[in-house]
Amino acid sequence: MKILVTGAAGFIGHAVSKELAKDNEVMAIDNFNNYYSPNLKNIRAKELSELGIHVKDLSLEHLFKIEKNYKPELVVHLAAQPGVRISYKNYDKYLKCNIDGFKSLLDFCVERKVSKVVYASSSSVYGDSELPSKESDACNPKSLYGFTKLFNESMSKIYSNEFDISMIGLRFFTIYGPYGRPDMAYFSFTNSIQKKDEIVLFNQGSMSREMTYIDDAVEGAMLAIKRLMKKGCINEIYNIGSDHTITTIELLNKIERMLSMSSRIKQEESDAEVLSTCSNLQQSKHELGYNPKISIEEGLDNFLKWKIDYDRKN
Repeated sequence: MKILVTGAAGFIGHAVSKELAKDNEVMAIDNFNNYYSPNLKNIRAKELSELGIHVKDLSLEHLFKIEKNYKPELVVHLAAQPGVRISYKNYDKYLKCNIDGFKSLLDFCVERKVSKVVYASSSSVYGDSELPSKESDACNPKSLYGFTKLFNESMSKIYSNEFDISMIGLRFFTIYGPYGRPDMAYFSFTNSIQKKDEIVLFNQGSMSREMTYIDDAVEGAMLAIKRLMKKGCINEIYNIGSDHTITTIELLNKIERMLSMSSRIKQEESDAEVLSTCSNLQQSKHELGYNPKISIEEGLDNFLKWKIDYDRKN
């Protein structure tokens, strides 16, 4: 099957592309921006090239530069501007990539007659909602990032109805693991502990997150693709989480113990993020057959082993 993957040199995109490459013909694109060090994206892209996948340096607004005779049977859209604390001075990056970029992707699908799309949404759409969050809950995003993801879900409904495009959106809950994003707490905590740098801990470390290991996230995406390819025109949303929530201070302490090192902490207050995330996975388990397997201990151990090797080589 011909599959186009956007954001393929990103964290989730890299892992999903590797899995898809086992049985499919994958075209991969990414814009290689500098939100975090491009070195990590280049490493992910190199791994994909060794599997025969060349990641094209292409932004979403330039999708129509792809050869006119190229018509994928499925698009897996994982490109986005991430981060909930990005400065308001850079809000245009969210709007350009997450909203204008998503519309460009859907217009590409209409023009190329692509009828199947799986795309990344986020747990950020829920805001400070009642927990555990289920797909039918009212959403009230607390960040512009969360708003852009919720806007995409609404846009997908319009395009699905208007152009008979079957779409599944995946609300990912804090994906972590090897090759992850350096701006994420588990990664930045590890960096700071190793370098003996000060760690800014927001709200006394009381905020909690449901953390989902990358292999479980990939399994969720693959199950969504399987469902999408079997069914007719649908527009569905699924939570992809782990059934395991951990506070920020618990996460920090766990990393300290695993590294046998201590951290230097600076306390700060913040109301820019939700206090807690926790998913209701009943719908994902029932309709997709989704069943996360990796514990936080196993996942962090895998990440730390990778991180030590990554630092040694780079």
